[in-house]
Amino acid sequence: MKRVGWIYHPDYLLHTPPFEHPESPERLVAIASHLGGVGLIERMVPVTPEYPEEADILSVHDREYLDQLELACRRGDLTLDSEDTYLNRHSFNIALLSAGGAIAGAKAVAQGTVDRAFCAIRPPGHHAGRD
Repeated sequence: MKRVGWIYHPDYLLHTPPFEHPESPERLVAIASHLGGVGLIERMVPVTPEYPEEADILSVHDREYLDQLELACRRGDLTLDSEDTYLNRHSFNIALLSAGGAIAGAKAVAQGTVDRAFCAIRPPGHHAGRD
């Protein structure tokens, strides 16, 4: 049987939309609830996400981009570029933890700890760019 890593952290739920939005904590709650309800989470190998090293983040994102995101969250901005990229005061740190979850999943597979990884992370990061 293939070993599947389960990457999740309850702090991912702190990234909440300031308005109605399909990417919300409820999405992750529903995923975890369903997988737990059918007995899959207990069959997975827990992989703990951690905050990534700054060098890991800077290998894919410009410093200015990170500074802009951190400042926007500290100021209380509701969005970054559009309503599709909403923010709150937790978003910067939770985005780092989410990236750390993806890194932890990839490392677990690369190191042979698991064969596959299910990264139940958020924010998902699909709007992030280098800059």
